[in-house]
Amino acid sequence: MPVILIILLLFVSVALPAAIIAHEYRRTLSYDGANAWEDPAYLRDLPNFLWQLSALQISSPWPAHCTPWSEHFFQRKLLKTVQPLLHQRARQFVIQHLALWRWIESHHAALQYLQRCYAERRARERLTMPDAEPERTALLAFLNAHTVTDAQDIPDYRTRLRLQKLTRIQTIMREHNYNLSPEFRAIDQLNQVPPDHLTDWLTQPHEPQRV
Repeated sequence: MPVILIILLLFVSVALPAAIIAHEYRRTLSYDGANAWEDPAYLRDLPNFLWQLSALQISSPWPAHCTPWSEHFFQRKLLKTVQPLLHQRARQFVIQHLALWRWIESHHAALQYLQRCYAERRARERLTMPDAEPERTALLAFLNAHTVTDAQDIPDYRTRLRLQKLTRIQTIMREHNYNLSPEFRAIDQLNQVPPDHLTDWLTQPHEPQRV
């Protein structure tokens, strides 16, 4: 009987915290109003935070996996990292930073829409150049296949405003060799492609790689 009781207590001590973490993760990941990262204070603290990550040779500003356990351990690690740097602001910054990550993880379609818009813009710019005539057929085929025409595929107004804010955050991330998401990494790569190599780049697959 004592052995069964001990096993039961061990099960409860492990399973209950795991269930609580998983429930909180699902609730926050699906919560579209988690916009704490839009606070201007987060943007002010972000460069110092990224500098600290770079100095500690931490390869990513995000949890390793999109799971409750990964987020839970990352949150604890992040708090220890920023506490000496931000002091009283540390806990609030962690909340804001993870709110940003949850927004990104729950808006993949909007980020892919933004990536397509950048690709379309570069393709249209290339079409207007005098030396683009040999590439005209390939560029028009790309635009016909990728231009967003269905209203259901276009994010709502608030989401588009947040995408603009994310573009500014990506500028800060880039300065410290980090990226918000695979889509923003692809956009940065696209902006660096010379015009005469653009068609080859656009016609290659560039699917976002997520862990």
